[in-house]
Amino acid sequence: MNPFEKGNTAEIHITRLGGEPRTGPQLERMQVDLRRRDRLELRVGGLPVTVMVATTKRVAVVTVRPRAWQEAIVERVDCSINLRTIAVALVGETPRCERFGVRIDGMDLLVGAEKDEDMRMFSLTVEKLQVDRLHPTPEVIFASVRGPFLKGHILREDCNSSHVMLGSGDLTLGELEAAV
Repeated sequence: MNPFEKGNTAEIHITRLGGEPRTGPQLERMQVDLRRRDRLELRVGGLPVTVMVATTKRVAVVTVRPRAWQEAIVERVDCSINLRTIAVALVGETPRCERFGVRIDGMDLLVGAEKDEDMRMFSLTVEKLQVDRLHPTPEVIFASVRGPFLKGHILREDCNSSHVMLGSGDLTLGELEAAV
């Protein structure tokens, strides 16, 4: 099975948050060929960024990193990843078929890093989650019903230390319905 049969390019939208108040966020759009290794260097709102693509037979991994993080001019970097829908099927061997399916809707991940303060902030929101048994008989195992399924915030301090120090954290789970 070819994982790229529905297309072999991806369009990536990179937004630099916290731009000039009068100009707002700055956006860069680019098309990436997922069939080959790629390393692209570009500027998003004046910030040099490296985009790397690594492919295997089944997956394409796209990594976006600021290149100027070690330079003194960059004080803060905010990265935001928004995925509307992710669907994953787990395949069994005997008989070879899809056993379970997981669907995640509305996933937002925000990572903020402050160079001078040596801290990072992580924020994750997942609006809906549904896990289905697909074989032998289709059945919903559990699903989120109200509100966001998951909301979490973590503040990590002293990031350069070998010890993990969490300044604060908050995790909220929404209402779930489960089959018994």
